[in-house]
Parts: sequence; structure tokens; C-alpha cells
Amino acid sequence: MVVDENGCTASDNVRIDVFIDRNLFVPNVFSPNGDQVNDYFMISSASGIKEIEELTIYDRWGALVFQAFHFPPDDPNQSWDGSMRGKLLNPGVYAYKLIARYIDGRPIVKFGDVTLIR
Repeated sequence: MVVDENGCTASDNVRIDVFIDRNLFVPNVFSPNGDQVNDYFMISSASGIKEIEELTIYDRWGALVFQAFHFPPDDPNQSWDGSMRGKLLNPGVYAYKLIARYIDGRPIVKFGDVTLIR
């Protein structure tokens, strides 16, 4: 609402719709070969993720190979390096379960697979 020097008033309403893109990018391949490029299966904060509540990785037989809880995105110290119990795993396709929370508090659960190449 505005009032001019003559006392005349005018008002208007504006509706603002905010679209939040909830497309979470999860890599589908990584190469933990020590070249400092793409060496970790890591979830990026660029998708608006505040916290990874759970990241679980399974091999093709359903055996648990990696699990981490409550860590920030983009953290290589908490991300999967393609090993299990200190031993390098063979190249292949691994399944994951991801539970994360966006910066606005909304949760997301995602299942998928990632290819490990050397």
C-alpha cells in the first residue's frame, strides 16, 4: 500500500510461488584409483542436501560393504572409497540406500546403484 502527497492511496497484492527443485543428483559411477578425481562415491550439497542420515552400500549378493550415518554431504572422510574392511573391492555394480535431509528439513529416501571402475 502506498499513499501519495495528496492522500490518495493505492494497493496491490503479489503472490509469489516458490518452486524447490528436489532433484537429487547421485553419481552412477566412480573410480577410486587414487588419481584424486572421482575417487569417492559422494553425495553433493549442490542438491540442497544438509545432512546424509544414512548411506548404505551392498554388493550384488546383498552383503553390506559400507554404511555411514549422520554426516555432511561433500565429505570424503565419510564417503565410500570402494573398499570393504580396508580391502579394495572389485569393479562392478553396487546397490545403495540413501536417506538424506534437505536444508529446509524435508527428508528424501533414494535407492539406486553405482558402478565402481578402476
